[in-house]
Amino acid sequence: MLASLIPLAAEAMRDAGPLGPRTASSFGAVVLVLLALVRQRLARREIDELVASRIGLQQQLWQSQKLEAVGRLAGGIAHDFNNILAGISGHAQLLRTGVATDVSGEARQIEHSTQRAATIVKRLLTFSRSQSPVLRPVELTPAVRSMQPMLRQLVVSDTTLHWELNDDGAVVSLADGQLEQVLLNLAINARDASPIASTITVATRRVSVTPESTLHARGVPTGSWALLQVRDEGSGMDAATQSQIFEPFFTTKEGAGGTGLGLSTVAGIVSSSGGHIVVDSAPQAGTSMSILFPLADTGAVHAPALPEPPQVDGAARAVLIVDDEAPIRTALARYLDRVGFRALPAADATEAVEIMEREQWAVALVLTDVRMPGRTGLELAQELRARAPRIPILFMSGYAESPGAPGRVPPLEDTIWKPFDLVEVAALIRKRIEVAASAKRD
Repeated sequence: MLASLIPLAAEAMRDAGPLGPRTASSFGAVVLVLLALVRQRLARREIDELVASRIGLQQQLWQSQKLEAVGRLAGGIAHDFNNILAGISGHAQLLRTGVATDVSGEARQIEHSTQRAATIVKRLLTFSRSQSPVLRPVELTPAVRSMQPMLRQLVVSDTTLHWELNDDGAVVSLADGQLEQVLLNLAINARDASPIASTITVATRRVSVTPESTLHARGVPTGSWALLQVRDEGSGMDAATQSQIFEPFFTTKEGAGGTGLGLSTVAGIVSSSGGHIVVDSAPQAGTSMSILFPLADTGAVHAPALPEPPQVDGAARAVLIVDDEAPIRTALARYLDRVGFRALPAADATEAVEIMEREQWAVALVLTDVRMPGRTGLELAQELRARAPRIPILFMSGYAESPGAPGRVPPLEDTIWKPFDLVEVAALIRKRIEVAASAKRD
């Protein structure tokens, strides 16, 4: 655009007649300024394109590496799930056959097993999901401890996992799945480098870096940090190898199928969190990977309070339950009936509308699944709100593919995640009904 002004300026100068020395000099200065502006704009555009390209490639790199790690975990996850299912089936058979002497205890074992399965699913989904990261406070040691079963599936049977976990309340700020990604990658590298019958150590603790400390000499600023460390007794690395380990696609295990993406992903996550990586290794002397995360606000993490059972009066409160899974809607209906609600179960959106018409659209709340055959829960909600906008609607979901996408997923504050606690669901339903009733009176 600016360059197009140059011939126009030249034409204007020709029309004005012969140029004097001063006029010619001024024209030359104008041309030089215009050229400089053009070059500056082009340079900025090239920089912006390079930055955008690099960010895009880095995001693709991270996602590719996450999928690779999920694939490597598949066998271990299947093993864990089969164990969980075997436990659920066993306790259910004890209840069915009347062999169980402690019915409540058997039921608690089944509930505990489902919670274990839900935790595995949640971690896999957050680990593999491709989305913009949202930072949140994470208490380091409990988060690492929750990954112990998954890490045990990664290492070979003759390798010992040793844990040095300090419950010192260290809190870091990371997006969902990032801590898991860092620890899994470090554990996989330690496993691949370790000889038979060796030990891999995972440690967490707070550390204080002083001007005199070794960590400060290695580039870590002074202050308090949260340390995540993985040590192995493997072949170690020389200085030349250490200088390249965080470069994308660099690998020393081509024969083992290495892609060179693991440590570059770790480096990207740690760098984006404001942390540091310190590597200690030597040939035939093992390797220690120390990740130092900045401490986050410890007041931001609160232990969730146990929910109180809802105090529901004897008046009938109609709640429409819509889910294509019969066991889910049956369990919900039975419990809500038990605590004083009047449950109206429906298998799909069509049946739900039929029930609403039969009830003359006089229900207290609608609880619907998001994914169902035919019309989805969101489509059902849209139809219900068009005809009865004051009725509160809650959603149930096991997984949202695109969190935050307008029109594709329900608001998080209106979503109950499966599997859920029936007491918590009933308490939330009661609260929403009371809020809606108060708004109606106003």
